[in-house]
Amino acid sequence: MRTFFSTVLLVLLTGCVTAQNSAGIPDSVARRDYLRYAGSSGPVYLRVMTWPLRLGAQPDVGDAMAVAATGAVLGLPTAFTADPGAAPQPQFRIVATFDYPPPLSPSALCAADQADRGPAVSADGSETSLLLAFCTRGELLAGTRVRGPWIGNTNDPEFRQMVRSGIREMFSFDDPRYDNPRLVGGFGYGHHYGIRHHHGFPHHHHRGRSAVFGFGTGW
Repeated sequence: MRTFFSTVLLVLLTGCVTAQNSAGIPDSVARRDYLRYAGSSGPVYLRVMTWPLRLGAQPDVGDAMAVAATGAVLGLPTAFTADPGAAPQPQFRIVATFDYPPPLSPSALCAADQADRGPAVSADGSETSLLLAFCTRGELLAGTRVRGPWIGNTNDPEFRQMVRSGIREMFSFDDPRYDNPRLVGGFGYGHHYGIRHHHGFPHHHHRGRSAVFGFGTGW
């Protein structure tokens, strides 16, 4: 009991990244099988559609996300790339958008990717949000919503943590026989709630920052 309350206190006092399964194929084994197939002969394509310009240019943000995501899936050696030409199966892809409006769904993000139209974005300047969708030809296979503290650039340790938490949660085991939040390095409520909290580094909120975003083409 003492350990539990110590963990809760740590969450309150440090930067907290929350990753939550949102939609897609309900069978976690099937989601992982699709990912295993997509990455069986090379890296999986990861596309950044919209992002705050404070994070840098799109190629740099995409490369940073791909590096962070590589090795994040428990039990799979999946690598990621921001270059569609380097992915043997680019029709299977992770699509990402930062600071998205709450109504945006992972399936809508897949549709936006297929239509090559960046979704609308909004931010209050006090935190960073990340929506991830695992798509194939506009169809949703899996989705994750991630929230964390305000991030100023891709060198922020919590940028890497948000990416890895989102990818890890997207392809986590939903079966309670396998679901153990401790295995993914976080404090969680278990698979019944579909949400995990991951401990981060101490942070400060920055308000009133510029809400300027970029939009990247798919190819």
